[in-house]
Order: sequence, then C-alpha cells, then structure tokens
Amino acid sequence: MTGPPPALRGLAERHLGSCRLVALPGGDRPGQRVARFRAADGREYIAKQHLAAEKHRREVHAYRRWAPALGANAPQLLAADQATMTVLITALPGQPVDGAGDVPSHRQAGVLLRSFHDAEPLWPLDGFQYWLASHISRWREQCLPLLSARERQVIDQHLATLHGLGAPLGGPCHLDYQPRNWVTDHAGTLGVIDSSTPGSTCRPATWYGSTSAAGHHILACVTHSWTATGARSPTKKTSGSDAAARSTCSPPWSVARRPTTRR
Repeated sequence: MTGPPPALRGLAERHLGSCRLVALPGGDRPGQRVARFRAADGREYIAKQHLAAEKHRREVHAYRRWAPALGANAPQLLAADQATMTVLITALPGQPVDGAGDVPSHRQAGVLLRSFHDAEPLWPLDGFQYWLASHISRWREQCLPLLSARERQVIDQHLATLHGLGAPLGGPCHLDYQPRNWVTDHAGTLGVIDSSTPGSTCRPATWYGSTSAAGHHILACVTHSWTATGARSPTKKTSGSDAAARSTCSPPWSVARRPTTRR
C-alpha cells in the first residue's frame, strides 16, 4: 500500500496522536484524496484532502451544519484545515448496501433523508431563478437541433414566468443519495456517507421546490430541454451527435420535490 499524502498523515497525527494507515479507499478519487486511519484506541477515521477550495468549503459546511441532524447515522467532523483543504471525520462501521431489493435499508434511508432536509429551516434563494434561467437558456441553445418549435416556445414561456416569481425556498440536499453512499452495520442500522462526491456536492442554497408554482415551471423547462433529447423514439438508434448533445444538456443539480404546504 502506498502512503497517503503528507497533509492527510499530518492532520491525522495532530488530532489522533499515534495512528496507522489501514486503507486508501478507492485510491485518489476525482476532486479529493482519501485515507482511512486507526487510532490507538481502535477507532477509525477518514481523512480527505480536496483539490478545490469550493469543494472543501461545501463539505465542511455540510458536516458542521447538517450532518449532526443524523446523529450516529452520519460521520462527524473532527477537524478541518482550510490551508491544506483537509478534513478528518469519524468512519462509520458496516458494509456498503446492496441496493437491489433491500427494502429495510431504503426505508431507513428515507427517514434519514427527511431528517437531513430538515436540518435547517427553509430560506429564500435570492437570485436563484435568474441563475437557473441562464442555465436552462444555455441548455436550450445546446439542444436546439433536438427540439421542435413548439418545445422551444414552451420553454420560453416557462422561463418568462420564472422571472416573475419570487425567490423559491431552499434547504439542505445530499445530491448523491443512493445505495453506494449507504452502509449497514451488523445490526442492520443504516449510515449515510460521502457528503461531497464529484459533481454532486452537498451545498447551501440547493433548491428543492417547496412552492408548487416555481417547481412547475422549472421542471417543465428541464423536461423539455433535457429529457426531450432522448424521448423521440424508444427504438431510435442514438447517433453520436445526439449523444453528445444529450450529455451537454444534463442538469448538474438534483431537484427534490417538497410538499406545497409550508411549515
């Protein structure tokens, strides 16, 4: 086993004292480096080094503000170093969940996700509709060869309506919530890991549609400018240009619907 980056070894030794490397989970992942250490008392910890300051900021925010809502079902932040963009968190015991047919795990995951969404009160996302409109407009332009005139008109109508709506409400969102990021221990208790995966980071100001009006218009835009690219015919062979256009139209965030009744 090759050694971890010096910044990870240094972080672990400063906060754990005598410890030893037990694993390099997955090697160096895109956007971060990861190492697992065992302290003298036998407990294990995960050290991560981010390669981008924004990824580091988002994960630290998530572990400080949102992960505590899950208690022992999520890693807890032990230390963070902004200079080296490193974090040290507790390691959860257990094995990865087999997503196929594991109903008990999915039920536990749903309860935990509800707690995660409730970790902070909803807050208005000022300027979000303009940010989103600019992104949808870009997807619309990239998808022009695959959209009919009627679809382009519908998108434009919804974009115009979005500009007239007030700021939607947003809250915490994991953005990569799936079985590969769940573990279960010997008692079957589920834990949630990895709050900052590449391309699906947990971040503040993630909108999840608490108002039915904004949700309707955003989902309509996404439906026409994204899924329409692959919905022409289930049996139609996808050309190279169609596949390329579809990949550029994939939305980079997760929209989790909320009840229309405000708390």
